[in-house]
Amino acid sequence: NANIPFGTRQVCLWFKYSKGYEGCHIKVAWYFNGNLMWLEQQRLMVKNGVKAFYLLREDGTPLPNGKYKILISTPTKVLSEIPFAILKN
Repeated sequence: NANIPFGTRQVCLWFKYSKGYEGCHIKVAWYFNGNLMWLEQQRLMVKNGVKAFYLLREDGTPLPNGKYKILISTPTKVLSEIPFAILKN
């Protein structure tokens, strides 16, 4: 688990993938305190590459204090689960 200081305005998820297949769909789901808050889907165009996804608020205010989790998955399995928290000091 990673702790991120309160006041953070943006979190970037950057990952490198390999052994994908053209047309495979990747889902990135962001959870806040156990509730789904954002879901993005992208189709892979090549077998190997890099993807970046961002979590931020439209008005530019800091992300809320609490527990977060990111799930990266295909239609058939979860590839990665990344928990983190934004904490006030």
